[in-house]
Amino acid sequence: MPLRRLAGWTRSHATQKALVAVFAGSLAAAGLAACSGSSAPSDPAAPQMYDPAGCNPIEHEAGKTTVVDIAFDGLERSYRLFVPTTYDSTAPTPLTLNWHGLGSNGGQQEAYTGTVIGEEQGYLIAFPNGVGNAFNAGRCCSGAANPPHQEDDVGFARAVVADIASRFCVDRRRIFSTGMSNGGYMSERLACNASDLVAAVAPVSALGYSIQNCEPTRPVPIIVFNGTEDPLVRYTGAETSTAIWAERNGCDPEPVVIEREGDFCERWEDCSKGATVEFCTINGMEHCWPSDTLDIVLPGFCRTGGLGPIDATDDMYAFFADHPMVD
Repeated sequence: MPLRRLAGWTRSHATQKALVAVFAGSLAAAGLAACSGSSAPSDPAAPQMYDPAGCNPIEHEAGKTTVVDIAFDGLERSYRLFVPTTYDSTAPTPLTLNWHGLGSNGGQQEAYTGTVIGEEQGYLIAFPNGVGNAFNAGRCCSGAANPPHQEDDVGFARAVVADIASRFCVDRRRIFSTGMSNGGYMSERLACNASDLVAAVAPVSALGYSIQNCEPTRPVPIIVFNGTEDPLVRYTGAETSTAIWAERNGCDPEPVVIEREGDFCERWEDCSKGATVEFCTINGMEHCWPSDTLDIVLPGFCRTGGLGPIDATDDMYAFFADHPMVD
C-alpha cells in the first residue's frame, strides 16, 4: 500500500532560538517548605489534574535550576529541577522528565538539551541523575554502569514526580518524558511500565531493545528520533520498535510520511484514544540529539552533530502539547 506524503510541512509553534549550553551549578534546595496561599483554579475546559498541596506559593529559584536531593530505595539520589520565570503556583504546570545517557549525568543532559523551551512554554523540567551514571531501562543500560546495578528507576521516576508535585503545582495530565540514548530507553520503559504517570514520551537516539513485560494500561503517544548512521543504536531496530508501538496503540497501519527538507517523519494516526505514534529519521546523523541550532560533536559516536532541519526539542514539545493524558 503506498505511503501518503505531505511535502513542505512545518510546525506552527514558536521555534526554540537556542539551547542552553552552560551548567547551572549546584544551587541549594532551600526554602521549599510550602506556605499557605490560594489553591489552583478549576478550568472544566482544560484536561488538568493536580495535587492541591503543591499549589501554594513557595520560595524558589525562578528561571534557574536547583539540585534536589531525594532518598529513594535506601540510596541518596538527586535530580536537577528547572523552574520557568513564568511559574504560577495557582496554575497547574506541565512537567518534563529529561533523562541522561549512559556515562552522563543530569547536569550534562541539561547543558546538552537546554531549558530554553521550558522557559518559553512554561514547563518545569527535571533532569534525574542515574546511579553509576546509568538508568535501569530494562536491557539498557544499568549493567554497564559504574558500578553495575538493577535499581528500580521506574519507582525513582514516580518518587521524583511525587517530590516535585509536593512543592510545585504540577499538572498530572501533562507529565512527559524524554531522554538521550539510555535516557530514551528509560522514557520508553515509563511508557511500558508507568503509563499512568506519563502522558507521552519522546525517546532520542534510542529504541531497538524489546522492553520485557511492556504492559501499558493505556495507549501512550510516542515520538521517536533516530539517525541513519548511529553506531550505537541500530536505525532499523528503532524503526521496528516504533512500528510495534503503532500496532500496540491500535493505529492505522499505513503511516503518513512528512517530508522535512531531506529528512522525514512517519506518523501513524487514527490510534486508540488519540495515541499518535511518530518516527523521525535524520539522514546521516550518528548518536546525537537532532537540532537545527545545537552544534555539539562528540568523538566516537556523535561526529555529525544534530544536523537539522529536524529539531527534536521543538518537535517533541509540539507533540506534548497535542497529547495530554486522556481518560
